[in-house]
Amino acid sequence: MKIISSGMASFFRNGATGFILLFFVITTGNPSPLNAQRPNIIFLLADDLGYGEIGCYGQQKIETPNIDQLAANGIRFTQFYSGSTVCGPARCSFMTGLHTGHTAIRGNKQFAPEGQTPLPDSVITIANWLQQNGYTTAAFGKWGLGFNQNSGDPNKKGFDRFYGYNCQSLAHDYFPMYLWDNHTKIDLSVNKQHDSVYSASLIHQQALDYIRKAGEKPFFLYLPYTLPHGDVIGPKDELYKYYVSKFNEAPLTGSQLKKREHTVTAEPLPHAQYAAMVGRLDRYVGEIVKLLEEKGLAKNTLIIFTSDNGPHRENGGDPDF
Repeated sequence: MKIISSGMASFFRNGATGFILLFFVITTGNPSPLNAQRPNIIFLLADDLGYGEIGCYGQQKIETPNIDQLAANGIRFTQFYSGSTVCGPARCSFMTGLHTGHTAIRGNKQFAPEGQTPLPDSVITIANWLQQNGYTTAAFGKWGLGFNQNSGDPNKKGFDRFYGYNCQSLAHDYFPMYLWDNHTKIDLSVNKQHDSVYSASLIHQQALDYIRKAGEKPFFLYLPYTLPHGDVIGPKDELYKYYVSKFNEAPLTGSQLKKREHTVTAEPLPHAQYAAMVGRLDRYVGEIVKLLEEKGLAKNTLIIFTSDNGPHRENGGDPDF
């Protein structure tokens, strides 16, 4: 799944080589309409979103009007391939442009004190490349390719600013005890499970603030949002209530409810909550596009929307539904 959008045309993708070639055109002197003014680049990476879970690929139960509009205005890719079936290797493949036969990360192996196997010092990422070619860079969401101060630290891999989860295992918890702002731990324990600290919302607000403060230099904004990865959990907001009404789902009870270490509470209506999670992601896409238009950046911004790999069955996920 992939959509690309230049000047509000939009790309869907799952892989890295074509994206690397696109960056080569942008950052070198080769003749190209893009070189007249280097575009801002926003790369939206959903987490475990199946291609069949959005409207422009045939979904009829979950409404995704903003993502569908990206597809309508841009380019929709129907034969695109993910770097891997799981988070770390897929993200490593994207960041390096290498397939998993050549990448340093080939599994989701844990690494002390927090996180997974880091990118080695020798690895140059797309963000490093763009940073060296005059782009300001930021990442908001789930990194999973190294922890603070080790070789895979996002600040060492091309990002001026990082906010979110260093560890993808901790990212299963949408009401976490903390998030990272570069090397500063942001304590969220006081208001645990309150809607105001729903991590997906906090991360998205940071992304919007970054766009609002964008200066004259072109920017590369990497948005590896955690939605809609398990655990299936979220606020009981208007989206959730809409899908509760729409699906008329029988609530899970007793042993049907699944809990895991990082989950605050099990979700008795997982279909409704999962649909709301996808709906929140779609709403975030719409808010990004609207803000770009308000700031006059839309015509010179390349938006790429994809997922790291296919749908999940973790703690409420149900692709068959």
